[in-house]
This record gives sequence, C-alpha cells and structure tokens, in this order.
Amino acid sequence: MTAGSRGGQRSRRSLDTGSGARARGGVGGSGARQGGARGSGARRRSSSSATRRAPGPAGGGGLRIALIAVPAVCILGLVVWQLFSGGSEPVNENEQIEHLQSQIGNLEREYREVSALIGNEAENRSERASALQAKVDKWLEDWGAIFDPKRDQNGDLPTELAGWDQVPAPVQRLRNDLMRIMDF
Repeated sequence: MTAGSRGGQRSRRSLDTGSGARARGGVGGSGARQGGARGSGARRRSSSSATRRAPGPAGGGGLRIALIAVPAVCILGLVVWQLFSGGSEPVNENEQIEHLQSQIGNLEREYREVSALIGNEAENRSERASALQAKVDKWLEDWGAIFDPKRDQNGDLPTELAGWDQVPAPVQRLRNDLMRIMDF
C-alpha cells in the first residue's frame, strides 16, 4: 500500500500541477488550446466592438461647414471693408499728389458747367455750385494736409518743395471765381 499509494500520490500531484498550469493558462496540452481560444476571442471582441458602434452623424460635418463658411465670411468682410473704406484713396504722399493733380482738370470742367447753369438761370444751379464749392474746398484741404506740415515758421516750403506752391493756384482761382458768381 505504501508503494502503490506513493506512486498514486505522485501521479496525482503531477496531474494537479498540470491542471493548475492549465487553469492559469500555462504550458500544457489542453491549457494551450484554451489560451488560444481566449486570444482569438479577444481579437473577435475588439473587431466586433468597432462594428457595433452606434450610428451617428457623419464624421467631418463640422469641418465641411468650416471649409465653406470661413472663406465666405472672409470674402464678405473684404467686400464690406472695400465699400466703407473708400478703396481708391491713395496711401503714399506721392500718389496723393498725383491724384490731386489729376482732379484739377475735372474741377475746371465742372466749373465751366456750373457757370453755364448760372448764366442760363437753371433751377439746380445753386445745388451744383454748392457741390462744386465743397469739392474745391476738400481739394484745397487735402493739398494743405500734405504740404502745410512741411512749411517753416514764415509759411514757406523748403527750397526743394518750393515749386509745389504753384500747383494749387488754378484751384484757388476756381474757388474765388465760384464765390463771385454764387452771389446771385
């Protein structure tokens, strides 16, 4: 009994350690199969969880809206800015001077039209004359804004700018003539 029982006990221990190894997922014939089954089940769960997601809004919807809305708002802002900023105003002093010089011919032409209206005693002569006077005054103001800060204490321009004093002379003459003929 001792020899047989000892042999029986040894075989039980080896079976117990074998079954313990299998239960822990260790190395053993059937334990390896169970571990393999668990591993593939874990893979199935992760792949099936991706397919089981609840349907929701299509991804990227906010991005699509932003890609359309942001440029549209920017374009609208530029259009509004151009309308209210007077877009054609020159920024550089040289460009401002050229712009003002190019307006002299238009002011002279408009003066001839207004003086003809006043001679014919047209109904809208006073409105046209007042509008022309406002344009002439604005021209002289803009010209002064460029050159008045450059004048010395006596009101003279430096020698390198002295020639620019002659440019506003026709516009000043228009203003004087316009004020004379507006006394109707």
